Amino acid sequence: MKKILTVLECKMCNKKYSSNIIVELNLPDDKEYISKVKDFSIYTSCCPLCKKDNFIYFPINIIDEKRKFALLSDKSLEKKYKDYKVRIVNNGMELVEKYQIFTQHLDEQVIETINATLLRNLKIENKNINLQYMYCSGKTNNKVNFSNPSLSDIIQIDYKAILQLEKVLKDKNLLIDNNLLPKTKELLYNMVEERLREDNTNEE
Repeated sequence: MKKILTVLECKMCNKKYSSNIIVELNLPDDKEYISKVKDFSIYTSCCPLCKKDNFIYFPINIIDEKRKFALLSDKSLEKKYKDYKVRIVNNGMELVEKYQIFTQHLDEQVIETINATLLRNLKIENKNINLQYMYCSGKTNNKVNFSNPSLSDIIQIDYKAILQLEKVLKDKNLLIDNNLLPKTKELLYNMVEERLREDNTNEE
């Protein structure tokens, strides 16, 4: 684990105070902090002056030495982990999403396609959404959760849909240099939308 001493400003009393914040977690040694990353409590800091909790986002790197992946908020560290699977993350939601994709052995393109499909559906409904959906949790009763923080919305998708999409992506004819062909993207969009319709029908 790596911490740095930094000056924070309390959002409640507007006073400044010094605090040690976590900027890097090293797994598996720091695994007990992962739950705090997932529920975002790691970004909570208690002001010593007014004793109120503040939610203050600060970039965190996660380095998994055993599984050889590095989730970096600092792009300058990329060369340091050249033998790792590296992803640059821009916020806490992306950090959680990439961590769970890697640890649950999911296909990144499948997850990104589902996120994009959910966002595309919202745009069709003329809703002005700036922050897209992100994969935010593991399986619960064979459902997986995708969250949109700007809407405080969570959509559940049948885990079988993810497996089905992964199967489609194994077809090399649908890829060029590991990139999705336009027809492949449209196919995956349609599959996700069909699955969502099925889920909604079953719930009714």
